[in-house]
Amino acid sequence: MVTKPLERLGIKVADTDLPETIYQETTGHPELIQLHCKIIIQFLKDHNRIPTGADLFTQVFEDAEYKQKVLGTFLANTNAHEELLCYLLIADSENAANPTEYEFGHQEVNRVLKEKDIALELRDIHGVIHNLKVSGIITPVIGVHERFRFSAPQLVNYVVGLDLPFCIEKALERAREAAGDAGVWTEPPEEPKSVILT
Repeated sequence: MVTKPLERLGIKVADTDLPETIYQETTGHPELIQLHCKIIIQFLKDHNRIPTGADLFTQVFEDAEYKQKVLGTFLANTNAHEELLCYLLIADSENAANPTEYEFGHQEVNRVLKEKDIALELRDIHGVIHNLKVSGIITPVIGVHERFRFSAPQLVNYVVGLDLPFCIEKALERAREAAGDAGVWTEPPEEPKSVILT
């Protein structure tokens, strides 16, 4: 999805780090891959050379359209509880060696929620993870049982740039308002409003 379309345009990237970089950033989602390829083409026009993986990473982070796709899809496809959990996991990821490669499972979900005095049963933890997976916000780590990552690693960077403590505070307020709703953590997910991150 990267090398052949670009080769048709005379841009050879098969022997570069770009295909791997793009896969890591998109988990193979076609629309996000297309945006990466668009950025490569523009970079080539502007600089008369193919970008490195690091160049591409910088360009993608600064691209308003890419940010809108990733951040907009996240906000459109999470309820207050799911949004809060993602913010808490992103805050937790800041302690990792590489936050964009942060992995988590049931234990991390339980821990970050307990730190905010939210205690869930195992079935509810499983339910919220399932909802985030169906919505395309998170994706399973290949070859590791019940471990997950954010589907678009740039989401971590975008959210950190928003003022993460404030995001957590507002999502916590919304989650507490909804706390009286029976089964709110395990309700069936709505159809995703966009499938950008799946």
